[in-house]
Amino acid sequence: DRLMGITNLAGFYLMAAWDWASEGDVRPGVATPSGVPIDTAQNDDLDAYTLAVARRMDEAEQQSALLRGEAVFNYGVYFVYRDQLLQVVDDNDSEFNFTRLNKTEYVPDIWAQLRWQGLRVEFEGTYTAGSIEGGCPKLVVESTDRDAAVSKAAELSERGSPGRATNGTCKLRQFGAALETEYRLFDERLGLYLYSGFASGDSNAYGLAATNDPSFQRVGSEGAIGNRTISTYQFHPDYRVDLILWRTLMQRVAGGYYFKPGVSYDFIRDPYGQLAGGRVDIVYSRASVADQTWGGSGNLGLEMDVSLYYRSEDGPDPMDGFYGLVQWGVLFPFQGLNLPGDDATSAMIFRGVAGIAY
Repeated sequence: DRLMGITNLAGFYLMAAWDWASEGDVRPGVATPSGVPIDTAQNDDLDAYTLAVARRMDEAEQQSALLRGEAVFNYGVYFVYRDQLLQVVDDNDSEFNFTRLNKTEYVPDIWAQLRWQGLRVEFEGTYTAGSIEGGCPKLVVESTDRDAAVSKAAELSERGSPGRATNGTCKLRQFGAALETEYRLFDERLGLYLYSGFASGDSNAYGLAATNDPSFQRVGSEGAIGNRTISTYQFHPDYRVDLILWRTLMQRVAGGYYFKPGVSYDFIRDPYGQLAGGRVDIVYSRASVADQTWGGSGNLGLEMDVSLYYRSEDGPDPMDGFYGLVQWGVLFPFQGLNLPGDDATSAMIFRGVAGIAY
């Protein structure tokens, strides 16, 4: 839920927003006399406040400038503040449903885009700084075994952390960045690409998959004081860079970086919207911190993705019409994806998409 205001002043977009990002513990309708879901408490809500300023020309203005041979530069800054006082704990050993979290986050974000003739260079970088009262969430106690850690991580991700791995204040220090470079030739039929991204890792966390929840910190014995910083950055899952490793297995880019060169060619590309072509991408991925991986190595894998696509010109606008896409990918895993005593094997995926673009 969001309350937002946005306006354009002298070519700059100005935005302010207040988000109810999470309501915390909500009792389902079957558990209430009225049959209506009820928010158990207000202090476990996660609130977010956002300010943004951006300079972005509309698409028609950009196309006119590009046709005149001019460069187009768009940019913006984005800042989010989040706070949450209490956290729900689903722990049978606890007398209460809540624990004091007192979590605060400060998230600055910068974005810039350059377009000139057939060139597009786009960059976004963000940093999360903040703190959690009472220490960092605990992953596993009295065990450094990787098999035990991964099973414990899955359990704790489902029901919340029953304890803390450190005392005092737990710091949040997470950094992420993404770069997209594209150059189109021969009436924009040929596309050359180089994408790259980086998400900071955490030497005291275990695993990169969403099911491992890298906010949990490893400790070696009961009461041990571990690392007081959570530093694994996680991309939004809608930012997809491949078909298998990050999209399907890890479910988002987290604690790693990648290099993705690619090439595409449109056999059909006309101003009325019809489009048909193919694309090949190679994705080489590494972990930002080797100790965070299952195999104890930064090398994660090499993936090749192939796409064939088609769009008709049946709609009223040039970009409307039937759309079809066929994708095939193969992943060759490296040591970082090996589980203890069980080496990873190659994976393959086929995807088909059909729909209407409008």
